[in-house]
Amino acid sequence: MIDLIYQYQYLKINFIKLESEYKKFRHEFKTQYDNLMKNKVYQSDILSTDIETIKESSEEFTKGKPQEGKELFKFVAKYTHPDKVQNEILNKIYIRASNAYESEDISELLYCVISIDSSYDIPNHYLVYLIEDIKLIEAKIDGIKKSHPYKYGMANERDKNKYMYDYIKSELKV
Repeated sequence: MIDLIYQYQYLKINFIKLESEYKKFRHEFKTQYDNLMKNKVYQSDILSTDIETIKESSEEFTKGKPQEGKELFKFVAKYTHPDKVQNEILNKIYIRASNAYESEDISELLYCVISIDSSYDIPNHYLVYLIEDIKLIEAKIDGIKKSHPYKYGMANERDKNKYMYDYIKSELKV
C-alpha cells in the first residue's frame, strides 16, 4: 500500500505542474484564437467546451468519511503538533495533515502518516480511497494532455499555426 501512497503523491505533484502549464497554454491559445476571430462578424464560444472540461483546481480528490480521517489525523498530530514538537518539518506535516483532514482527503492523510512512520500498519480499507484518487488524477492528467490548449502550447511555432487552423476548421465545420 505504501507504493500506492507514493504513486498518489507523484501523480498529484505532476498534476499540479501540468495544471499550471495548462492554464498558461490556455491563455496563449485563447489569445491567439481571439486574434484570429476578431475580424469575423460572429462571436463564437468554441473554446468554452474544451476549457470547461478541465477543472480549475485539484480540490476534487476523493473525500472520505470524517471518522475515517480522524484516526489518521490523530496519529499525525501526536507526533507533529506544534504545541508538542518544535521541529519545522514535522510542523509542516501537521499543517498538511490538518488541511487534508478538513478537506476529508484520506489519501493525503495517508501520505502524512507514512511520512512520519513508514512502518505504520495501514488498514486495507483505505486502499479504496487511494485507488479512486489515483484514477481521478490520471483521468485529469489525461484530460489536460488531450485538450486543445495543451496540445497547442506543447507544439513548436510552425505547428501551432497549423494546429490552430485545424482546430478552427473542425469546430466551425468548414
